[in-house]
Amino acid sequence: MAHHDLIIKNADICTMDANMTRIQHGYVVVDGETITSVNEGSVPAGVEADTVIDAEGQVLFPGFIDTHTHIFQSFLKGLGADHRLIEWLNRSALPYGKYMTPYQHRLAAQLTCMEAIKSGCTTLCEFFYTDQDPELADGCIAGMEDTGIRSVFIRTFQDCGEDYGMPACFIQPADKAMEEVSRLRHDYADRSDMLSIWTGPDVTWSTTKEGYRTMLDYCKSENVRYAMHIDETEVDDDMCQKHYGQDIVPMLDDMGFLTDHMLGVHCVNLTPDEIKRFADNGVSISYNPVSNMYLGSGAAPIREALDAGVNVSIGTDGAASNNTTNYLESIKFAALVQKGFTRDAARITAPQTI
Repeated sequence: MAHHDLIIKNADICTMDANMTRIQHGYVVVDGETITSVNEGSVPAGVEADTVIDAEGQVLFPGFIDTHTHIFQSFLKGLGADHRLIEWLNRSALPYGKYMTPYQHRLAAQLTCMEAIKSGCTTLCEFFYTDQDPELADGCIAGMEDTGIRSVFIRTFQDCGEDYGMPACFIQPADKAMEEVSRLRHDYADRSDMLSIWTGPDVTWSTTKEGYRTMLDYCKSENVRYAMHIDETEVDDDMCQKHYGQDIVPMLDDMGFLTDHMLGVHCVNLTPDEIKRFADNGVSISYNPVSNMYLGSGAAPIREALDAGVNVSIGTDGAASNNTTNYLESIKFAALVQKGFTRDAARITAPQTI
């Protein structure tokens, strides 16, 4: 008699291995945190488990990874509709973010993560920018941990930006922000791979060159990964041209900021040269198709990025610019946006999307 912790039987299994192997009727055996076998056919006699899930008529995938969201925005669904990015931020997300409490962050995290789990996500990347109180981050992390989802918590920073509407309470020097990142990494160091702490600039118009340098020095010395909103709209390049005489991607490249530890979020306005810079430096992209449509930002050059060898993932973005954290919906739009904007139904195929 063989006894296991979990068996999922009668499933249509998409293994997502290198050959995209599909087992149309099979079962998966799990012991502890390890998948110990994936087999075709029915569970043999004499094989039992503490928990048995009958997945008849269902498809079994490895867990999805939502590489970009803003958890507190689950409270803001529908409130900023029909506005472009800066106006939307100043009318909905930023004003409300000032008043969030740690308890509200915990509730929002529970809601967001449950919605993500329901649509197949086992990992969620939270891009956190309500930094006016350190306890807010702890509240958010507690809510994520309540659900059991694997979490990447990206504690970002803003060291300028009031002229674009960034609340003064969010703004702090980059070195102080890195101290808080260090505090989080220390306080949650025992979570293994269930919780990772990253950092990053929030947006280009709330980050100084000195802030980029301070953060980059910290990340290189401590081996910390980082993410940032970049080229979501034309504002990024307009702001950088105004203050530094360069577009944002070439400026960051000159600073050594483009590395394989960087996740660029949105990337709607990347040029062919900038895509090559991403590819050459190992920068990854989080593609957020629903949010980009919701805010009228446009369609990111994803086919071009993939062809150049850039690692591309999918994010839902915050629910205030999506109205859901349904990852399956974002996967669908990830393909349809590319097909529709280019009038090419094979621009990105279903297997490529998955």
